[in-house]
Amino acid sequence: MFAAFFIACDDGIGRVDRSMLSQQELMELFIFGLNEPEEICGSRDDPADVCEWEGVKCNVDGEVERFLWISKKEDGTGTLGFEFLPCSMKSLQMWNNALSGTIHLADLPGKIEVVYLCDNQLTGSLNFDRLPAEVGGEMVEWLAQGYVHSVPTSIPAHAV
Repeated sequence: MFAAFFIACDDGIGRVDRSMLSQQELMELFIFGLNEPEEICGSRDDPADVCEWEGVKCNVDGEVERFLWISKKEDGTGTLGFEFLPCSMKSLQMWNNALSGTIHLADLPGKIEVVYLCDNQLTGSLNFDRLPAEVGGEMVEWLAQGYVHSVPTSIPAHAV
């Protein structure tokens, strides 16, 4: 007797579609890349409601608009996964830490207005062509100051 097996492949696995996850789930994925996320959300196994987290500010509709995680210095380690930031995020301030890795500006939410990452240990290059139009001028300088290595000197006009 012959048995038939069918194998299904899902090649859609890879990028996260923000619209498919709740604000809570997105922020959990984002902070779990940081050192000691329990200091932000309480328990890793049973995190508090995202609007009650340390450094998080939500609007009246319960949407995350701001995340502040500053001056942790050498205790502020981890990597940044901008793809996990909720679409409602307007302000991300994570300066004076020891964050490492490369950030991908194209992954920033479209509503982002403020991004302060200065005084970190970020590496790699910054592609300012992919920076959301709302971010520019002084924010570009603060982004560049978070990097250990040099960043491009030619910055697109929309980012200045």
